[in-house]
Amino acid sequence: MAEANMQVCAVCGVKIIKMVGGDLVLFSVGTPGTRETLWQKVCKHTQKPGCINRKDS
Repeated sequence: MAEANMQVCAVCGVKIIKMVGGDLVLFSVGTPGTRETLWQKVCKHTQKPGCINRKDS
C-alpha cells in the first residue's frame, strides 16, 4: 500500500513516502532520510520547477 502514498520527484527521481509522523525519503544511494535531509542534499542546489520538496522563502 506504500505506492499509494508515494511521490516521485520529476527533477531528481527521489521517492517520498508519506507517513504519519514524517515523510520517508528514499535516495538512490544511502540510507533513507527526511524531507529536510533531501532539501539540504539536493533541492536547495537545483532550484528547478517541478521539485516536489520546494521551500518558498
